[in-house]
Amino acid sequence: MWQTAMQAAISERLERDTRIEALFLGGSFGRGAGDRFSDIDLVAVVPPEHQEGGSVDWKALLGAMSPVVSWHEFPRPALITNAVTRDWQRIDLMVVDGHALQVRSRDSLKPLFDRPGLYANLPETRTWPGPSKARVEGLIKEFIRIFGLLPVAVGRGEFLLRQAGVGLLRGMLADLLREEVERADKGGMLNWTKLYSPEQLALIASVSAPQPTREALSRLISPAPARSFPMPGDWLNASTSRGRKTSRMPHGVISSASWASPSLPTYLRREEPVAAEAVARIA
Repeated sequence: MWQTAMQAAISERLERDTRIEALFLGGSFGRGAGDRFSDIDLVAVVPPEHQEGGSVDWKALLGAMSPVVSWHEFPRPALITNAVTRDWQRIDLMVVDGHALQVRSRDSLKPLFDRPGLYANLPETRTWPGPSKARVEGLIKEFIRIFGLLPVAVGRGEFLLRQAGVGLLRGMLADLLREEVERADKGGMLNWTKLYSPEQLALIASVSAPQPTREALSRLISPAPARSFPMPGDWLNASTSRGRKTSRMPHGVISSASWASPSLPTYLRREEPVAAEAVARIA
């Protein structure tokens, strides 16, 4: 794999820089799960007084090895750079100090070099803290907001926009189910088949993108009296009432949802006559 040779070459060059105390592989290679499609995630430990200008030096070093065609830097607190080379090699670098490294665990990192022996002081693994109540609540609120706008888009004939809205809902459902996975290190975004259970994957797949036509889109908001649409507020309360460390989201509640034909939100039927009229015309 190209990653093996690139990792060795990068490690050899960076180890010459005495400002860098340690260099680790993170991501899928750090967990021992990398494949030929994986990018390279690096974690460099650099004291704060030596971090200034580090991204410039890193870009120059990497560019000398393989021309960089795309470069992006994220602001602090931790400097993160994303690089794509001419050969479409994806290499990310995070620069932290020794204190910030303490939030990591040995099962998520692989040492390339480690002058002060930081790796030995890390815990073997991290305990899953439970779903983030703030994250879950934010996703639920945004889901309801976008779901309530869907009949408006149909009523105005904005079928492509409505189709895009369904895609947003599907993404938020995936993010919500991600909070349910009982792992502290959940990996990157391109590992759904390793992260989600078959039941979760089937649920995500059930939110399929409809064709941008009135007929296809109207089925998503047609009344379904025989089925009940679970209220996300109840789900949130159930998922967090026992505390973050012991809670588990009620998977059966979400699995029983009729994503293909949920009822129109009550507040739209009562308080949005324009939207309600549009739905009545296409139902």
